[in-house]
Amino acid sequence: MTRTIPQPRRGLSVPAALRNGFQTREEMAEAKQAWLRDNARFNFVARSHLWEINGFETLAVPVMGHDTAIVEVRIDCPHGPDQSDPCSCVRGDMTKAVCFTCTWQSPVRGEVWVDRMWGLTPLNLVHLLHDHAAPGWRELPIITPVRGDASPEVQRRWTEEVADLYPAEFQRTGAPVITDRRPPVNRSVPGRSPWGGYDIAATPTVGWSGGLF
Repeated sequence: MTRTIPQPRRGLSVPAALRNGFQTREEMAEAKQAWLRDNARFNFVARSHLWEINGFETLAVPVMGHDTAIVEVRIDCPHGPDQSDPCSCVRGDMTKAVCFTCTWQSPVRGEVWVDRMWGLTPLNLVHLLHDHAAPGWRELPIITPVRGDASPEVQRRWTEEVADLYPAEFQRTGAPVITDRRPPVNRSVPGRSPWGGYDIAATPTVGWSGGLF
């Protein structure tokens, strides 16, 4: 008896994530609205294969005059979990940092978990974003963080201490601050620097070359 080897099913299309061209905010929004219009608004994140700014906008903080964000896409398979009928679809999550001001984007990070509720993101993407928008940030002083529930007076004194230590060029809207934090409290927190930029933890991370980061 001749045995027929089943051919893998093809994916529906090449995911936009794999084409990886730069998109503006407006282009991302237009692509999302077009997909929702044509697909009955069902399960956009898993099925659309389109880049999207992190769902809660917590990772869309301007960095020193640059309109930046962390964007993500889920490359789910549309054929379901039945592996008896194999397919050739690409799977997994992808994420990258982008600057809408300069049309810059970081390398894509694949198979990276992004928590849409709490805004957690790979630390090195935030680092790469600052390498682009805030060169020299790695040499900034490391300071003791202030508690989120600190009184307004404690917050004011902390801000003054940071201002005394940081160079003038890093005391502008969207400038980062580097604080002495260790896992598990080492995520990059958008909007928590005295100037509305990221609070970046001084902690070793995978893929970092040299220094404390």
